[in-house]
Amino acid sequence: MGKHLFSLPFFLLFPALLFGSVWNSNALGQKLSIKEAQDGTGWERVDSEGVSTLYYNGDVEKIRTEYPDGYEEKSGDESVRYFFGEEGELIRKIIKSVSGIEEYNYFYSGSLLSSFSRSVDSIVVENTEYIRTPDGVVLALIKNGNPMYFSTSAIYEMVDGSLETFTMEEEEEKREKVWNDDGGYSENKKEDGVLFTYTYDGNGRLVEKKSELSLITYSYSEDGSLKETQEENSEGKIKTEYINGKLSAIYSYTTSLVLKSIRKPLSDGTYEETRYIDGVPRYIFHFDRDGERILEARGL
Repeated sequence: MGKHLFSLPFFLLFPALLFGSVWNSNALGQKLSIKEAQDGTGWERVDSEGVSTLYYNGDVEKIRTEYPDGYEEKSGDESVRYFFGEEGELIRKIIKSVSGIEEYNYFYSGSLLSSFSRSVDSIVVENTEYIRTPDGVVLALIKNGNPMYFSTSAIYEMVDGSLETFTMEEEEEKREKVWNDDGGYSENKKEDGVLFTYTYDGNGRLVEKKSELSLITYSYSEDGSLKETQEENSEGKIKTEYINGKLSAIYSYTTSLVLKSIRKPLSDGTYEETRYIDGVPRYIFHFDRDGERILEARGL
């Protein structure tokens, strides 16, 4: 409530990789000319002893340093340090300003965010925890040793050791359901200032999420598990397929519906992504379990 948590894009993809040590490539995986490589124009990546530096027009855009338990990325006035467990799962993330005045700590458990803290001059000024209550994962604000848990519809407060529930309905965020003939309904919700219309079917399952800028549709298998989602926005279309409720493939298209990439999870928890240029497969990338670190890249 009134707190602004910081988030990062799930896929920080910079495909300027080593497709051969005899030439440099830009961030799109395109070969640079000799002049471009020498003059430092365009994108260029330089690797040495676990440190990768990404340049653009000769200026440093990002520095990535590998560690046994994760990696660190520095860009602009901010650095981000990722820590991974033995199974490759994300367990901690630290965001620091270059000045070192502010620090944000994110802790994860079972791939879910479990707690967050913000420090200024090494003093904790904000402490947030995430827990599971009867209606799922909700925000837990700890203040003066008395925890109060907030969800979108209720407040949970510890009273004499018991978790009490209080309904929460602010007039400016009051939701009105519009029922359909098939038993489904629609309702409007605001998220970060953007108004979305959620539509549910007769079984209470979300089938559509719509705003002025995007549209996401959901479809389900006969057993009720999620089968497919399709998102359309100003950048194109993303289709995500599931088998028995588990992710099986992600298809990315341009606004003219030309295939850009296909990403699939592998049996070991890593990901393989095929990238297309003008609808033709050109490169294959192998990502670690976090979906960000590239283990291998090759041209087709």
